Amino acid sequence: MIGYLALEHKKKLANWRVRVDKESSYTDNQPRLKILGVIQMASVLNDYIKKEQMLKKLQEELQQLESNSELKKELEFKEQLHALMAEYGKVGRDVCEILDPSYQKKPDKGVNTSGRKKRALKIYKNPHTGEVVETRGGNHKVIQEWKSEFGNEEVANWVVEERA
Repeated sequence: MIGYLALEHKKKLANWRVRVDKESSYTDNQPRLKILGVIQMASVLNDYIKKEQMLKKLQEELQQLESNSELKKELEFKEQLHALMAEYGKVGRDVCEILDPSYQKKPDKGVNTSGRKKRALKIYKNPHTGEVVETRGGNHKVIQEWKSEFGNEEVANWVVEERA
């Protein structure tokens, strides 16, 4: 048997370390591996026991909920609502829009969901090559190349069309 063993408990029984005393008569790692295997098995067993206890607790809570009369009423209402929706060919979104007309209104076309206004679409046409580029920002690769080659002012004059 190995001389001195110290087990350190960390992170709620899930992580064990084994230290072997320096005065141990064993020189290879084989005894350590056996001990680690036993401890890992115990750790798996501990995990299983914990999960089993959690399952029992959840089952008890579920039984309490099932006996709750308020829950029974809500489940009955849900079933009747689904039956009514099926009868009239409606889906949940339709019912929500009927009850609340402002439900999921789509934002205006010019405004993103982040509240920022969309940039105008600019269409550039290079008079030298006839190449056409559409962009909403100034970081377009081709536009940057044109600006470095021909200058900002000249490329700014190449805007053929601007759309909102």
